[in-house]
Amino acid sequence: MPWERIKRLKTLHRVRLILCVGGWERSNGFSKVAADKTLLGNFVRSAVAICAEHRLDGIDLDWEHPKDEKEQQGYAKILQELRTAFQPQGLSLSISMAAWQSEGVLRALVVRLRLTVKRNAFGMVLHKSWR
Repeated sequence: MPWERIKRLKTLHRVRLILCVGGWERSNGFSKVAADKTLLGNFVRSAVAICAEHRLDGIDLDWEHPKDEKEQQGYAKILQELRTAFQPQGLSLSISMAAWQSEGVLRALVVRLRLTVKRNAFGMVLHKSWR
């Protein structure tokens, strides 16, 4: 990843730089992390360290998709631990959810974590080999 170029663009345009963790084919490990206190601690410490090292403003967690109540609770646990570690550092924490995802999942997270909900639209840039 061209970190130096990204950092220059961040400074030049005065934008916040948020790293997305997870996503469509990169969410398999979240349930294991949520279920294991040691893995969760390592994940949270690594997230804070990466943000500090690369001058990131925070992380967007994209777990696609918690499949049952246990995973929803695990998602909330991960978010709670990240928020606790991020607040003293002034780091931002957000989540990405598909529009079709259960409002129940969102409500559970909001109630458990006392979150404020901001709905944002975002786009993805797709790179194909034919370009």
